Amino acid sequence: MFKRKSEKFRIMILVLYFPISILVIEILAHLSLFNGLSLLMKNPFAFLLNTVLFASITYFFLALFKKQTIVLTFMTIVSFLVGLGTKLKIDFRGVGLNILDFSILQEAGGMTNNLSTSFIITASLMVFVFSLLFVFIISNMPKIQLSSKIRRNGILAFMLVSLFLYFLGPYTVTIKSAGIKRKLYIEESGSLYYFAAQIQNTTSLRTPSEEEVATNLQPIVDATKVKEDTVKPDILIIQSESFTDPTIIGMDKFSADPIPFFHSMQKQSYSFGISVPSFCGGTANTEFEVITGMSTMFYPSDATVYANYMTNPTISVGSILRNNGYTSTLLHPFHSSFYSRNNAYKLLGFNKFYGLEYLTGVKAVNIDTRYWDAVDDYMTDAMLYSHVINELELKSEENKFVFAITMQNHTPFVTPDGYENSISYLGEGLTNRVTLLKYNTYLSNLKASDDALKDLITYLRKRSKPTIVLFYGDHYPKINQNGNAYTDLGLVENLTTPENDYTTHVTPAFIWSNYKNVGKASKDIDASLVSAKLLSLTGVEVPNYMKVNNYLESLNINSMTNAYMVMNGQFYNNDSEEYKKIYPLYSILNGDILGDHKYLETTDWFIEDNETYINPQD
Repeated sequence: MFKRKSEKFRIMILVLYFPISILVIEILAHLSLFNGLSLLMKNPFAFLLNTVLFASITYFFLALFKKQTIVLTFMTIVSFLVGLGTKLKIDFRGVGLNILDFSILQEAGGMTNNLSTSFIITASLMVFVFSLLFVFIISNMPKIQLSSKIRRNGILAFMLVSLFLYFLGPYTVTIKSAGIKRKLYIEESGSLYYFAAQIQNTTSLRTPSEEEVATNLQPIVDATKVKEDTVKPDILIIQSESFTDPTIIGMDKFSADPIPFFHSMQKQSYSFGISVPSFCGGTANTEFEVITGMSTMFYPSDATVYANYMTNPTISVGSILRNNGYTSTLLHPFHSSFYSRNNAYKLLGFNKFYGLEYLTGVKAVNIDTRYWDAVDDYMTDAMLYSHVINELELKSEENKFVFAITMQNHTPFVTPDGYENSISYLGEGLTNRVTLLKYNTYLSNLKASDDALKDLITYLRKRSKPTIVLFYGDHYPKINQNGNAYTDLGLVENLTTPENDYTTHVTPAFIWSNYKNVGKASKDIDASLVSAKLLSLTGVEVPNYMKVNNYLESLNINSMTNAYMVMNGQFYNNDSEEYKKIYPLYSILNGDILGDHKYLETTDWFIEDNETYINPQD
């Protein structure tokens, strides 16, 4: 097989090429030598699995093209790309690469334009050193000669591995503990295998038949009583980045209350917990559920619906209110193309979308992190709310709907310049110095967000135009990689049981109005049902599917997932009779609205062309 079999050193170099490649991928995926070695030290079987997978791919290309130097150079470049690509994905989403990321290459290219200098220097230095290492390895390898039979076997073996990954791969990176399914973390599966095992990453949406819709959903619609309201208010939704209530673990654990104004609002509003689909990341999926009234549980957990699946006009709160005579505007101080939002909001029927490129007069929040700058400046909540007020103050005969998505509390956590109201964690749970520093900075950011919210509500109290507000947090902040900081803080004992999983997916929320009493609440509401609750308080005309969501909300569905349901505070696993009664309603409803047919709705609710859509890029 080798021309010079006696050269043991060269053969050893060939054998070591494969595990060294996996080590390089993991080191680049964390930009850390120690963290990169963690897969080998903590999970040697996963390391071996990744090594075998890399070797089989290399073997396939060698069998196919016979050009050893070219193939090994190509595989080396692939290892660099997988490692650095995983690093970027972890920083933004907390998860590794999957096949769906190839559908947003343009967006990924835009992300690379905003890499920090430290990131570029560190990554470049590592790639340079590893390049020299691989030049030495490849140049000292023995020449491999493969017979026709061996080449055929290599191609056949690769095809078998591919079939295994396609049909069984998703199951091998999913574990189940105490009834909760979750995907393995990168540290548990390895970056390469995590990616390869998700070649088949498809939606479970099923388009229902007209009979299913008529039998299961239409009776709910027909029984719905329409509540009319002569007052049509302006409507404001604020999705606050990583907004949570840290004090649920005890006020004595903190130097001061980080959200005193929010706590005061809980006493004078419809205050509740919103059960979101995301934990430590995944902003856009929480937003999708609230803005559409649809559930993300029918999509892969790593997917972003906007970027990966939204290709056709879809009903949303934006299009619903637009059909009620409102001007629908969305504000988000981040790049318009990120998560393909610029295209998504057009399909969702909004009149206008103003991203970071347009929102001028930004008050700088200096980002100074070791490796990664998402943008040069994160807009403070106070500055974003000034843009919200500008929109509300525009002279127009139409009512206004504004959906604002904040960025201030996004990682990396940086306190706004000149902000003095720092908050500290006084408990003993966080022993890691870096984690504690991040958490204290987050707490101070949270206080700044609370101050900005106070100023906004103060303005709205004085506003003569009737206005109703929905405010909520999108998910828990990513204090450390796997979220186990929340076990250290004492929020939950672990992250596996249904009860603890539910706790880490509920964030604080309220609905408040400056013109009428919206009632009081204490129950949690599933994120996909919140917009139906909001619209029911405004008296606007809604499509049929929102009437179904109102019905589900009236049943006190606190949370609905693929693993369990919480209804009236009670947990029901997915094999329970209660779950089996409710899940089909979700499945039929989501499949009908997001599928090929629209039996429940007329086309009037879909903004088909949206030719007047405004999305300025500068």
